[in-house]
Amino acid sequence: MPLNNYHENAAKEFLVTAGVPHVYMFTHADISSSGSYMPTKSYGVFLYQKFEQDKDYEISYSANASGAFVEVSEIKINEDNVAKKVFLQRVNNRSFGDFSKTCLKAFKKKRFW
Repeated sequence: MPLNNYHENAAKEFLVTAGVPHVYMFTHADISSSGSYMPTKSYGVFLYQKFEQDKDYEISYSANASGAFVEVSEIKINEDNVAKKVFLQRVNNRSFGDFSKTCLKAFKKKRFW
């Protein structure tokens, strides 16, 4: 469950298999408001993550003028029974790591939607 107040369509909750590495790809495009509705910029960030069993996480995606990024946090309950996010990692649209050439090619593919 997201710990921030989001629009109902801005956050999704889903289950993933613990202990298994997953690759996620987050993309979006800025659309021109000049009447043409053509993408003016598009960003994409991919995340390689293995989640631990019986723990809760939040993944958040953001973009600004300098690029896009994804943050991973673990949600922990403190001694006052209040949920808190504990930052784990941040990756940006320039963090390619050691992904295969096939993944990198799919990541860089131009998208129009």
